[in-house]
Amino acid sequence: MPNKPLKLFYSYSHADSMHRLEMEKHLVTLRKAGRISEWSDNKITAGKKIGSEIRREIAEADIVVFLISVDFLNSEACLEEVSMAKELFANGSCKRLIAVILRDCAWMDFDDMGDYLALPYDGKPVECWPSKDIAWSNVFSGLRNVIEQEELSHQKEWKI
Repeated sequence: MPNKPLKLFYSYSHADSMHRLEMEKHLVTLRKAGRISEWSDNKITAGKKIGSEIRREIAEADIVVFLISVDFLNSEACLEEVSMAKELFANGSCKRLIAVILRDCAWMDFDDMGDYLALPYDGKPVECWPSKDIAWSNVFSGLRNVIEQEELSHQKEWKI
């Protein structure tokens, strides 16, 4: 039985929209191979209730990706998304919470984010790398490893 794509939910401040777009570009091979599908609030169409759409998508996500910056930490909407995702993670509905550090900020002091291994691997913000492409490649590698682990986990479930 083939794996269905893992669903990624992007939680981000709109001030960081360009970073979200850049991350999506770097994940193109995973998307084209059918290994992931992605969702962010830019897919909400006119006439839909924003809050209920976001809650539904977080609830359906396999992986929630937090794009962390000072703007993220100052956004009430982002903080609500973190709270929802952590609740789902605690009861087993969401498999992974991944922080991608975009810009230098006090992310280690935010909630318990410092307890999670962040991407890029050493928690060095994407903006602080000599080349953003190298930083995004590092994020891609880390996310690909997570996806491979989740795919193996799903294969074991199917064999039972």
